[in-house]
Amino acid sequence: MSLSSSWCIVLVVVQGIIAGSTFIFTDTLKDAIDPLSLVAFRLAIGSAVLTSVFLLWQPQGRGERQESLASSTHLMSVVALSIMNQIVPYSCYPMAMKQGISVTTAAILSGAGPLYASLLKLLAGWRWLTCGHHHHRGGTSTVRAIQMREAAPADGALSPAPYDGGGEEEDHEARSATRTLTAGRGPLRWQSGLIDDKRDVFGLVIGFIGVTLVVALTTHGLPHQHGKGQGAAAAEASATSVVLGLVLLAAALLSKASAAVFAEAKVTPHFHFLTLAWLQTTIGSAIAWTLALAVESPLETLMQLLSFGGDDSSEGDDRHFDTLAPPAMPCGTPTNSSSSSSNTALCRVDLDHQDAEDYLGVWVSLLYLGVAASSLVYLCQFLLIGQVGAVKSMVVDYITPVVGAVEGGVLAGRSAQWGGVYVTVGQVAGLVLILLGVALMRWTAPCRQPEQSGNRDEHRGGTNGVGEESLQPLRQQAG
Repeated sequence: MSLSSSWCIVLVVVQGIIAGSTFIFTDTLKDAIDPLSLVAFRLAIGSAVLTSVFLLWQPQGRGERQESLASSTHLMSVVALSIMNQIVPYSCYPMAMKQGISVTTAAILSGAGPLYASLLKLLAGWRWLTCGHHHHRGGTSTVRAIQMREAAPADGALSPAPYDGGGEEEDHEARSATRTLTAGRGPLRWQSGLIDDKRDVFGLVIGFIGVTLVVALTTHGLPHQHGKGQGAAAAEASATSVVLGLVLLAAALLSKASAAVFAEAKVTPHFHFLTLAWLQTTIGSAIAWTLALAVESPLETLMQLLSFGGDDSSEGDDRHFDTLAPPAMPCGTPTNSSSSSSNTALCRVDLDHQDAEDYLGVWVSLLYLGVAASSLVYLCQFLLIGQVGAVKSMVVDYITPVVGAVEGGVLAGRSAQWGGVYVTVGQVAGLVLILLGVALMRWTAPCRQPEQSGNRDEHRGGTNGVGEESLQPLRQQAG
């Protein structure tokens, strides 16, 4: 499926709004539901939605892509993708917020996602990231093989090279936003081909400064609020919690960026975007439920949510209900029951207007995370990765901080949290530096899209997809 640039922008905006809104809904549920149980619930809902869509509109005529369902190698890649794209980040986000990370801070730091993806692509190497093709070992039609053939002496003998790529053959077409590796010999020249623009290095430095600024201001501001009047020990404990929260948040963001790069290189060429979204969420749901059942009590939590409003013992105009209430939900007068746990308490809950609103908020948040953030967002993500590549697909993280910061500041009333206006301005300044750094790295000439007709090679430069500018240094060396 080929999309116009306008539709790509629409997908970016939709995904950015959904992703930015997840922080405030996750913050609502962080105390009501344990982290792994929350992952299991939202992925189960997302899997149900995507299964319904998949059954109603099964991708037809996909050829070898549908055969990937029977490939254990490709399915294992989906398992790895699900762990990186769902299990790790969805578990780390609520745990980070429990440590004191606010919705606004989490959203702003997520703006570094494209920076992480760019770094990972630089570290991954050219064999995953060559423009226009994905390759397997055994052939001679790759970028490196063609470069060596062009540089060969007149007698046809190939000169030895420190890194010959092992010989790889073309397998699948996959459009990518990454430029073809600049030709070169030896490990130093090979690495310089990945960072051959001074703007890339400059962008990396600026982006890193931006991330450091946000983290430093966040860590500096918290102890003064939470430790006030509680002594140095409380301040130190608060600072430790924030540092741990920032580490968890960084792990979630790195995992998401790794998933995007991995999906572009190893997964999206083999699956239709709907099939991939359905498989990833279904497999992720199975993994999450297995982990949650092993270390938490998701079934008990589910019964708590469903039993709010059980046996009623009315007295006058007031209604009372005996229920196991999660800690974030309202809990009134305790009953005489001895049943309790570390995460729940058997309480007699007065179902007044505020209680009903809190209970409804838990379910609205859970349904939003399941339907929108665990199903629709993946359709947008994998469709974008197939169209423009991993790094450009993560441009949604430019929108995520704005949405999350507005919701965290306006809806939750947190615009002045952690140091007031000074810290807020510093966080915004850090975000600007992050976006500037990524912009400097990523606004480069995209790959030419392949022709549908038979003159594809001529359109790409006449050398099997390798641009003339990449081969010119070797032609001069051979001459």
